[in-house]
Amino acid sequence: MERHSGLRVALSPLWLLVLSWAALAGPGLDASTERAVDAALRAGKHAEAAAVLERQARSGNTEAQYRLASLLRSGRGLAADEQAALRWMRAAAEQGHSKAQYGLGQMYLAGRGTAPDPALARNWLQKAAASGHEQAIRVLAEMPATTALDAPVISGWTSTVARARAASSAAPATVADANATLPPLLAASWRGELAAVRALLEATTDHRIVDADGNAALALAASAGHEAVMDLLISSGAEVDAVNARGETALMLAAGKGRTAPLARLVAAGAKVDRRDNAGRTAISFAVRGCHASAVQLIAGHGADLSVPVEGSEPLLLRAAAACDAATVEVLIERGADASQRDARKRSALWHAANGRNVQATRVLLARGADPGLADDDGELPLFRALAAGAEDVAALLLARTTQIDQATVTGNTPLIAAARSGFAEMTRILVARGAWIDNRNADGNSALMIAAQEGHAEVVKVLIAAGADRGLRNRRRERAGDLAAAAGHDGLAAQLR
Repeated sequence: MERHSGLRVALSPLWLLVLSWAALAGPGLDASTERAVDAALRAGKHAEAAAVLERQARSGNTEAQYRLASLLRSGRGLAADEQAALRWMRAAAEQGHSKAQYGLGQMYLAGRGTAPDPALARNWLQKAAASGHEQAIRVLAEMPATTALDAPVISGWTSTVARARAASSAAPATVADANATLPPLLAASWRGELAAVRALLEATTDHRIVDADGNAALALAASAGHEAVMDLLISSGAEVDAVNARGETALMLAAGKGRTAPLARLVAAGAKVDRRDNAGRTAISFAVRGCHASAVQLIAGHGADLSVPVEGSEPLLLRAAAACDAATVEVLIERGADASQRDARKRSALWHAANGRNVQATRVLLARGADPGLADDDGELPLFRALAAGAEDVAALLLARTTQIDQATVTGNTPLIAAARSGFAEMTRILVARGAWIDNRNADGNSALMIAAQEGHAEVVKVLIAAGADRGLRNRRRERAGDLAAAAGHDGLAAQLR
């Protein structure tokens, strides 16, 4: 059950966006760890990402501790563990990580992984604010002056309901706890406090009450997944298609969280599946953005328009191909999305799957007839993109279906050159065996051998030399493979190539 302190910023059901993964990139992790975490998340392997972060977190890396806490707190792709999230958030905060200090303050404020503790919350928020954390500064500005543990701000729901009843005759449209900035009906709906909601609705049935983001009680209950509260609110006259400040409906918020039961209730109550928010997105946009296959299935099953974007002009299937699991991609294609769909730059769903290093999506797309021979405006095939992105497993799937082995990009780079640059010795061997032109050169005059030598990929160099690559070729700057190896400090390779 969600717990709240009654403060506007801390209690907004969207406060977790502060900790969303999209905002977590930052310094503190070495490049290999960054790549490993990114690859795991793109492949939908959230438990694997958490394991990588935990290894670094246990060694004392504050950024890893913070990211691990955020992942555990969000429950994205793995079971949420708020107590473990609190421990790791505290570990990073105690070492001076300002984002972790802010996150820890919010957790104490809202009672996530621990009992609510406004005094500790203020302490950590002040530390974050001292480092210039703008959100911490704003939250502190809105906190009441008294935050002792027995303060009314965290008082029981019995007194809250009583005060709401007393206030209803004077101001029915704004029934609010005098000691908080979030109206009790909204807080109770978000928490799933059915008895409190029922009592509050007896005091007032005004559904115009909204939070700082413009969310009404039904939107909060749907976002949090409290079905019984939703039923009560709908039966009392809540508008199912009411919008917040961003034009988002309860259906969109529930879709973004992948909450299928609330979605079903809203649709049954007449919610419009194709209503658009201020950015032109619909509920299915939110479901795809979160890679929630069951939500996509439900919304699409009620006739949702699949031509809407996820963000900007990004098609649904292309986002799913880049970041979602097989089930989400499968559902979209089953419901009519074109497996060979392309974006404005002619990048196909397979191209996006390759760029996202998404093996699951690549398998589904190929099985559904997606064409691996479609190049984008830059001349990149999905095979080339997979090799360039370092996705050898995706490249292996695409190579088995691709006939244009030597197709070059606008800069003259071929799949063989991409494999050499990425250090993929086995893929290099396979491409050569499939008939790739071994001495093909790009616009700079560099061959696969030159690229491998410059990058220091000894195994790739070995494969290419064994296959007969010409070590005497010169690029436009009159450099040979040995010269490039020497200039890059790969003396051993340079000696082999002389």
